[in-house]
Amino acid sequence: MPGTTTLGDFPNEPIFVQLLRVSREVSHVIVQDPQTDVEADYGQFLADLLQTRKGLQESVPGSLLDGKRLLREDNPYVFLLTDGNYNFIVGAFSILSVGGAFVPLSTQVLPEEALHFSRRCKSAVIVTSREYLPLAREIQQYGASQGVEWTVVEICIKSLPSLDTSVSPLRIDESATISPRRPGMVLFTSGTSGPPKGVVHSRSVFYEIHTTSSPSEVCLSHRHHLWIGGAMPMIRHPLAGGRLEMIKPDAGRLWERLHKGGVTILAGTPRLWSQMMEYFQSHIQGLPAAEREIYVSAARNLRVAHVGGGMPHQSLLRFWRDDLRRPLTVSYGATELGGRGLKCTPDTPVDIERCIGRAHPKITVRLSDGDHGEIQIKSANLFSHYLGDEAATRAVFTEDGFYKTGDVAHVVGKDYVFDGRLSAEFTKFRGWQISILEVELRLLELPFIREGCILGAPEPDNGTRVAALVRFKSSKASSACATGANGSQPSLQLLRESLAAELPVYMLPTALRVLGEDEEIPRTASHKVIRSKAIEQYFPLTESGEIAEPVELWDLGKSEPSGPRKIWEWGGL
Repeated sequence: MPGTTTLGDFPNEPIFVQLLRVSREVSHVIVQDPQTDVEADYGQFLADLLQTRKGLQESVPGSLLDGKRLLREDNPYVFLLTDGNYNFIVGAFSILSVGGAFVPLSTQVLPEEALHFSRRCKSAVIVTSREYLPLAREIQQYGASQGVEWTVVEICIKSLPSLDTSVSPLRIDESATISPRRPGMVLFTSGTSGPPKGVVHSRSVFYEIHTTSSPSEVCLSHRHHLWIGGAMPMIRHPLAGGRLEMIKPDAGRLWERLHKGGVTILAGTPRLWSQMMEYFQSHIQGLPAAEREIYVSAARNLRVAHVGGGMPHQSLLRFWRDDLRRPLTVSYGATELGGRGLKCTPDTPVDIERCIGRAHPKITVRLSDGDHGEIQIKSANLFSHYLGDEAATRAVFTEDGFYKTGDVAHVVGKDYVFDGRLSAEFTKFRGWQISILEVELRLLELPFIREGCILGAPEPDNGTRVAALVRFKSSKASSACATGANGSQPSLQLLRESLAAELPVYMLPTALRVLGEDEEIPRTASHKVIRSKAIEQYFPLTESGEIAEPVELWDLGKSEPSGPRKIWEWGGL
């Protein structure tokens, strides 16, 4: 039909101009995914993309498409139901190629939840992998019972024949333009400090994303695709020509892949880097020197070794910096920032705790009260709005266009130091405001702690208690470290004694809950602690208002051991 875009045409925008350009320059495998048994070069990827796009255009109601077979501006949202693997990449690019915005759904989503998201997005189109077709059909059936007609489109992978990108007829349709302000992606916030919000990013967030990578990069992709730290690399590297290897977030598997060589990019949360540290100490440290050196060299050869999504404790940073001589780069970001925020530089002093470094280029950062206060950020990659919530959108922007992150920090020299989240990482005990993050970082430094977090557990008489939720290490070596002077085993008293040298009395934990073998700290997909859920699960109140067993409680009327009084003890009061 005259005026329509053919199967081999892509819209005229930077995303697809760059994709076609790099596809003609790069011949190597760009995605290796053991889960789907795929090793895709650009010929395979583009063939899969085009077949999936064809299915999408043929399946959605014609009223949703314009004359160029692109989704109309008033209905851009398409749900993406798959794991964070090759299917995600094909699905996301297929949706973008018809002018749509991809909205990743959890593979554990309930039909009732999907219907809720459908009403928020004003969309009922799901692009899904074969593995999750039964779930998509279940959502479709439930929607029909509620008067909503879902369209389900299967992602095509391993399409035959693959394209010869050097001679293929793929081209840009110069007349098929898409506004850079149109939605391109919707991610839901982690919900650690409130109900999840749909964060809408414009398509322009992808326009220069490839500039931080190159065809020579090999990136290990293991982070959850519902998190911006997992989703963005799966768009970035196919646009840059680098190699993206899917791998499980398992410390042993990551070390063995590093051992094979060639990996240049690895990013993860503090929890993942801690697990890799522990794996090295227990499985690699004792190897013969020559074999151990292969692992160490592989870590040192990483061009990028980022830690984000939480604050790493100093002993973790020291291990990677001093023992392996491959320092981790601490970074700060948020879903609303498009992944970009602040990061430490080679000039950042290593002795500043909780340091998140300096602003990325093209980003302006300020604090609400000059050298301290709420972090406020302005950049071209800021999200455009919260889905269907104008009031919430207005509330997080200043009059001059800065995004109010809800995080607080202060300045030391040229760097920013993270002080916590206003709504979730401070608690009050008998009138004193306590930084949960500061206590938590000290806790994680203790040699007998495997994992843990600090919470503000409610208690009627004192407002809250500083509560520690921990898992102790079980090895003989760590048990020796965890034994007190009188031979006592790990306990609340030992915990307080171990922390007393670094913290004033009012900040010491007064409640301890030890995790059982089958118990886990509730976390988001990005490994952030869901503090409200942890409190509800492990520090519930009885009908009489007391914290229930098996929590160990400190007698608040008990006198503290005698010793030299530290400055600002008990808040200086």
